[in-house]
Amino acid sequence: MLKKLTSHRLFKNTSALIIMQLFTYVAPFIVLPYLSRTLGADGFGLMIAALSLTVIANVCTDFGFNLSATYLISRKQNQTRYISKVITAIYSLKLLLLSLVFFGIALYLIFAVNYTALAIAAIYLTVFFQAFLSPWLFQGIEKMKLITYSTIASRMVYVVIVFLLVKHKDDYDLALMCNAIATMLACFLANWLIKKEGFSLVKPSKRLIKLMFTHSSQFFVSRVALQASSSISVLVLNTFVTPTQVGIYGASDKLFNAFKSLINPFSQALYPYMANTGNTKLLFKFTALLGLAMLIPAGIGFYFAEEVIALIYGIDFIESANILRIFIVTGFFAFFSILYGYPAFASIKRVDLANKSVIISGSTLLVVLIALASFQMITIMNVAYTILSVELLTLFLRIYWFKRIRK
Repeated sequence: MLKKLTSHRLFKNTSALIIMQLFTYVAPFIVLPYLSRTLGADGFGLMIAALSLTVIANVCTDFGFNLSATYLISRKQNQTRYISKVITAIYSLKLLLLSLVFFGIALYLIFAVNYTALAIAAIYLTVFFQAFLSPWLFQGIEKMKLITYSTIASRMVYVVIVFLLVKHKDDYDLALMCNAIATMLACFLANWLIKKEGFSLVKPSKRLIKLMFTHSSQFFVSRVALQASSSISVLVLNTFVTPTQVGIYGASDKLFNAFKSLINPFSQALYPYMANTGNTKLLFKFTALLGLAMLIPAGIGFYFAEEVIALIYGIDFIESANILRIFIVTGFFAFFSILYGYPAFASIKRVDLANKSVIISGSTLLVVLIALASFQMITIMNVAYTILSVELLTLFLRIYWFKRIRK
């Protein structure tokens, strides 16, 4: 039975996704203790804010392709020429989206804290190369182990060059450039693997380009709300509080997002599988077992929050412990929200409801942040509690709609 389980394509792709996410987030956590101590709270805050900007840019250039293309390709896995046309159509659309995103970044940087020329170059390079990493292709053909190789290689390079180059408090821009170089390497390797799999750039029809745009646009707003919420919060904080406070908040925010990224592989691997099989029993088993497994580490992290922060970031970031406690509770609810999101609704052919839930929650987040800003109540604690409230709202909507439709 164990042999049958480990040979299952869902198990293989989930394992590959977990390994990829581990290297994506473990590599930064190898260097985060070094960066927080070397850069200090100010420099660390500037770096976190810049990285948050690249996350939002990535969501915009992704435009929902990570969901729409994955779904489409998973249904046409054996049609190499058609998939090649899909790749070309998406790359063409991404070039257009990049021009708009670059303009938006330029506007933000005019009003943001003054970044060095090197930091600005690193931001633009990261945004450009991460747009063409194409995880949606490997998820769709259910060969995530391939892109895992490029992720491991790029993250290892990132770790090495950070330790070699970042030496002083004002080297936050070098840290950002290290990330840009690693992203560039991952992009080159990913596209080399795409070519090796037999795919190429084939001119798509205008109809296909329009189809990819319209089909992906329904996911776009929801992906902005889902993936960019914490990054938007960091950018808001960067506007209203000091870089030191941004660094304090960002320390726990990084841990929170690392946890969510460990959960996402299960969701990403389950999504095409559920779309094809509708096997909700497997989803319920996954959720129950992983939920129970989370309780002990979550409890330990909550109780020893000060020790965790001091160990990872240093004593200067101890103020972040209370933020971490809020994010641990938020993460527990986020776990159920993620698994009861796109995989669950794909099984009942109502992915639109997963989109609506995050659109409602994301809109709520923006309204609350605007209200806090209007009343001059933007603090790191208030923003953290806002993220918790929004996550609870998302979970409530998804469970309510899912149960109502399955009756």
